[in-house]
Amino acid sequence: MRMRIFLKLSVLGFLSIFLLIALGSISGITRERKGRLAAVQEDIAASYAGPQRILGPFAVLKFRETWTEKKYNSEKDLWYEDEQSALRTEAVCPDTLQYEGSLDVEERYRGIFKAHVFQSRGKLDGALTFPKLDELRSHDGSSLELISAHISVIVSDPRGISRVSGLKWGDVVLDILPGADFQGKVDGFHAEVPALTDILGQTVSFSMDLDLHGTETLRFVPVGANNRVTLTSSWPHPSFIGDFLATDRTVSDTGFNSEWNVNMLASSARQDLKAGRVGSIQSFGVTLIDPVNPYPLTDRALKYGFLFIFITFAAFLVLRKFLW
Repeated sequence: MRMRIFLKLSVLGFLSIFLLIALGSISGITRERKGRLAAVQEDIAASYAGPQRILGPFAVLKFRETWTEKKYNSEKDLWYEDEQSALRTEAVCPDTLQYEGSLDVEERYRGIFKAHVFQSRGKLDGALTFPKLDELRSHDGSSLELISAHISVIVSDPRGISRVSGLKWGDVVLDILPGADFQGKVDGFHAEVPALTDILGQTVSFSMDLDLHGTETLRFVPVGANNRVTLTSSWPHPSFIGDFLATDRTVSDTGFNSEWNVNMLASSARQDLKAGRVGSIQSFGVTLIDPVNPYPLTDRALKYGFLFIFITFAAFLVLRKFLW
């Protein structure tokens, strides 16, 4: 009797090990396919454009500050005034910032693997109030000289910039130049602001059209005091991501409509921009997902497969007294 039980347990153990080896082989193939999928998506992004993040528009003021400091000459036992000067840069965030746009989504393939790419068409507009020159002073009694001012937009992958209209600045249209020209950032574009002495202390409205393409993800940075972003698309499988979820969204089989409203009390993006910390700045947006991705489904099935094998083995041990 004991020999029969031992024989059956051995057979069951052998079958369990055989099934576990088979599941392990399938798991290895799945990991390899997932890695290949990620590599294909990176390859498509490298030749098309990667995930996109839009930061701006915002103003960049460059000025020279001159001041005097009292210093002591120990050799002559004498106090004297030493003139100091420094070139400084100040980022000025908009009062209102709005984006209204649409997303056209396309699937790009490499063999059996695919990635989602998009083409966005939208309009950026808002208003910006420049500070008075005295408000930029960091030393008492210093003198300030404004050198230049420009409007910058940082785009994470500028290869995806399809079209940019001229920047409508009040009643004039400014030419767009390459490079964001802020804290060494070159990813983006800017426009030089004329009539420097006339802009200080003034509020100016702006607007521009921006067409952008990229892969998988589109994000926005809420650098305005009040930010409103509306986005529509015919893609029915969006995932809303980032530090702020959409305040209003509608998702159906025919696509989605979404709207974000973020103010400066809820976000630290303005402070991070002024401090030059644009790498980990707060943002929000949408990523395009595939709800029927076979590799996560296979991973889940494999986990259940291990569970079923151990449940079968445990059930055999528990019920063996009813079988013999």
